[in-house]
Amino acid sequence: MESVPEPVFGPPHESAPEPTFEYSRTFNSIEEAVASAREKAAVQGYSLAIHQRKTNSEGAVTSVRLRCSKGRKFTPHDTGTHPSKKRRTKSRKESCPFRLLIARDGQRGWSIGPSPNPCARKHSHDPDSFGTFPADRGTIVKRHSAFILAQWNARVKIYQILAGLKHIGDPDAFLIKGQDISNFLKAQERASLGSQTSVK
Repeated sequence: MESVPEPVFGPPHESAPEPTFEYSRTFNSIEEAVASAREKAAVQGYSLAIHQRKTNSEGAVTSVRLRCSKGRKFTPHDTGTHPSKKRRTKSRKESCPFRLLIARDGQRGWSIGPSPNPCARKHSHDPDSFGTFPADRGTIVKRHSAFILAQWNARVKIYQILAGLKHIGDPDAFLIKGQDISNFLKAQERASLGSQTSVK
């Protein structure tokens, strides 16, 4: 599927198994394939981000390359702070080489494929717990989107919605942060404005 090897910035983690995805499945849309890849990655303790989109002469997307969310090189901005006082975050960039390709499978649909470069098929770090990355929590937010929107439309504050989510019987809901709800509501507002503009 992939003709040009991806550049690799760091060695794979020797003890880390190669992540598994639905390589044999054909998806109806590229969005569906990306969602599946991210969902499978999250279950295994990793998060994926869009690395590159390729389009044809008509501007239609023909393929999408995904990378590990820790795939970029970490650049320290505050060089004057003592290492013992620096904030440590699990989502910090670590130059992870992992890559994944989603492309059209002939005329049948879209498929997920591994990188032809063996060094880009594994992560260079241990898996993180689910909920570490915003994308993980975003998945949980979408799961309870109906509840969140109903509460917001009833003029319930975000901190109150957050409290209400902890009583709906989903343990994952405890991972949601107020910022996650705010981001979701802003995305809904942008989508609503976009649909109104297209109608006009």
